[in-house]
Amino acid sequence: MSNISPTLLDQIQEMNVNEKLELMVFLANSIKNNQQKMIDFSEKKGSLSRFIGIGKGCYLTPKDADNFIRQERDKWDY
Repeated sequence: MSNISPTLLDQIQEMNVNEKLELMVFLANSIKNNQQKMIDFSEKKGSLSRFIGIGKGCYLTPKDADNFIRQERDKWDY
């Protein structure tokens, strides 16, 4: 959970039970849809451009994606 911003975690903590349940359903559907897209892509052969957009929604903001990539690059051995 270290990639989730503290502000977002605070907002989730402030939600009531119904809002948290709605969020859980949304996240479950999002994961299911992304998995189906990955299955669909893996069954097709062709250009690498078919992977464009497959990770849409994985990060809340472009900055979150940049931070993740930067953290991963920092782990590399040179």
